[in-house]
Amino acid sequence: MTDCASCADERAAGAAFCEACGRALGAPCPNCGIPGGVGEDGYCQNCGMLAGRPRDHIETDCGEVAAAVTDRGTRHARNEDAVGVRWVECEPRGFVLVVCDGVSVSQNPHLVSRAAAESALHVLSGAVAAGGDLGAAMAVAGYRAMLAIARLPAEERVLR
Repeated sequence: MTDCASCADERAAGAAFCEACGRALGAPCPNCGIPGGVGEDGYCQNCGMLAGRPRDHIETDCGEVAAAVTDRGTRHARNEDAVGVRWVECEPRGFVLVVCDGVSVSQNPHLVSRAAAESALHVLSGAVAAGGDLGAAMAVAGYRAMLAIARLPAEERVLR
């Protein structure tokens, strides 16, 4: 059952409109436009297309100084890339930006790229904050990203 957010009337799951007040139930399918047609599995019950996932479009915002966006492309069914941006309060102030392209030959490239980006972002942010050697920090960040990937369960990183 689905509750109408407008009038709290209880309706069957998958209904497009509330019979009591007429309000559309659920977001419209981005492919065919039918309101409330997207089921719990993420697929439209009308056209059968995947409506999208939260990870298909990711935005990171650091206010007025930096931002990053990564989207699902046209070649893969999901967004396989990861991006991280972090403002670092230090003198001089600045930000760190890490982009990891998803490696399509891994079983779950979206998990691999996210693990690598998070690990590298942590190392590089620390180096910037400490005023360290950024060339050396890049080498350490790459190594730590590799270790983060290696710590993922085998089924999340195995090559096909």
